[in-house]
Amino acid sequence: MVLINQFQTEGVTMKYTDYELTFPKPDLLVNRKDLDFFLFDWLKIDAEDKTSPPRSLMDRSEVSALLDKASTIAREKMLPFAATIDENQPKLEDGKVFITPEVKEILQTLIKEGFWSLFARTGKYKNRYSETVESALLTIFSSSEVSSTSYLGLALGAARLVDSFCSPELKEKYLQPMYEGRFFGTMVLSETEHGSTLSHIQTTADPQNDGTYHIKGEKTWISAGDHDLSENNIHMVLARTPDAPEGIRGISLFLVPKYPVNDDHSLGERNGYDIVRINPKMGARSYVNNLMRFGDTKPCLGYLVGQENMGLAYMFQMMNESRIAVGQGAAVMGYAGYQYAVAYAKWRVQGKAMTAKKGDPPTPIINHPDIRRMLLMQKCYAEGSLALCMYASDIHDKLLNAGTDEERNDLYNYYEFLTPIVKSYPSEWGLEANKLAIQVLGGAGYVRLDPTECFYRNNRINAIHEGTHGVQAVDLLGRKIARSDGIELRILSAQIDKTCLQAEKISELRGLGAELMRRLHQVLDVTEQLLEINRNGDRVKFLADSTAYLDMMGHLLVGWLWLDMSVAASQKLNGDSKDADPDFLNGKIHACQFYFEREIPKIDGWISSLLSEKSVLLNINENGF
Repeated sequence: MVLINQFQTEGVTMKYTDYELTFPKPDLLVNRKDLDFFLFDWLKIDAEDKTSPPRSLMDRSEVSALLDKASTIAREKMLPFAATIDENQPKLEDGKVFITPEVKEILQTLIKEGFWSLFARTGKYKNRYSETVESALLTIFSSSEVSSTSYLGLALGAARLVDSFCSPELKEKYLQPMYEGRFFGTMVLSETEHGSTLSHIQTTADPQNDGTYHIKGEKTWISAGDHDLSENNIHMVLARTPDAPEGIRGISLFLVPKYPVNDDHSLGERNGYDIVRINPKMGARSYVNNLMRFGDTKPCLGYLVGQENMGLAYMFQMMNESRIAVGQGAAVMGYAGYQYAVAYAKWRVQGKAMTAKKGDPPTPIINHPDIRRMLLMQKCYAEGSLALCMYASDIHDKLLNAGTDEERNDLYNYYEFLTPIVKSYPSEWGLEANKLAIQVLGGAGYVRLDPTECFYRNNRINAIHEGTHGVQAVDLLGRKIARSDGIELRILSAQIDKTCLQAEKISELRGLGAELMRRLHQVLDVTEQLLEINRNGDRVKFLADSTAYLDMMGHLLVGWLWLDMSVAASQKLNGDSKDADPDFLNGKIHACQFYFEREIPKIDGWISSLLSEKSVLLNINENGF
């Protein structure tokens, strides 16, 4: 029987029947070496770039100081609360939701230290840092306590939605408190009967003589629907006005405050919606999830955002941000488990090395080949997932600062193409990293008070948060690829081609570029064949195995990122940099080699599945299951 104490303590004590061992706790925060490598050596955010105004402000020492400050807060003010927050779930009492106070303490610290308003985009709160730096900061905070950080991300997403599309009158009342962290926010989409099928939503918005609307309907799976963490909570609600067209063309967006703001900026009476229940979750437990009824016991006031029937188009801004955030959280959970497993494998002595002679002592388990296999796979998945999130942020930086309409349009479509991959790859393969971390620890990995068990629970929900794996697959192939006829792949192809040419000049990477190009051409071919099926009108066959397409594309993209990072690692190794760490940089190159050895070949299986003429998937009768 293994007993492990709360993981926020200085060491994890493992008590057995006859002896006691202390496992020194590893630092669970994301490794600054990795963040520095992503930002400065690979993405080169401090390089002079006149086409991207925020980049001109990216002084390395300034960014490093900001990351140091974030790390200190995460380590001292967030990580010590992680276990307590996980164990104390939100409570619903007398129609009010109460969150364990440690979450509020964390969020108030972030507000006080300026990290809340730092993420704003306009006005006096305009962020002077790039999206990529913002991503790095959220990575640090998420690696310490993911539930609290989720409130931050969702609230700021709602604020940016208000900033982008609300009237000046609504902005004047609601935007500043949202950017200051006094008002939080959330998005309200799903309904009990219809889930992610937004075209079928039934929530109504009845116009009033004063220009407001009365919202009526039931919504569920609402993250941060209600809580006691802020003065006010601003719901961005999808609903239908009278005579609205059917389907997604008839959806409008409404700002529905918990407390409407009066003209003098004071808070009015509690708005007419009720919290029916808290949906208890297996992971990220203190990030509350609610079932809500609007206008059931008294009128619920709402304000139209933008134009009628444009709601889903507006909401996609926040939905895409949230999907990226989910992917980032999944990457961080996979990474945290990996760090913990590495530390444990270096410490845990068990069994003899395969080359041991009689009388040799037992060896740390990191010397066993299968343990090394599992650690390398974790490294590939976890660091590859983080790189994917950082890369997406870098593309968004370029989008926000595009010089021409044509460039902006191309980058927008490319960023949209990336979004379902960024959401899904870490959610699927970061979870696989967590599974392997538990396997490395053995029995110590699955007991309730070990962090690897918590990481797995936290991460398992990410494949469902903000759209399931299947929803993301249909979005990628059926919406993004189909509408553009695959033009985004040409942008990706150009970047892959550039990396492959560089890789061929590096001895450790020679041959990997050619391997990647071969797989790229196969992916382009299968995409064209699928698009032809779609042009011929067979929508069912076109989308029947879309999850295979998503998995294939994710592995191709992350394979390229590993190769691109390895080029950067090799350049630093062979350059005149005084801070080059050979073990660290060679670790990147070895992980890349391993990914190409073990993971890239999986693309062949997905291609085979996508091109198969067999129709078992579609032909089996429902009673055959």
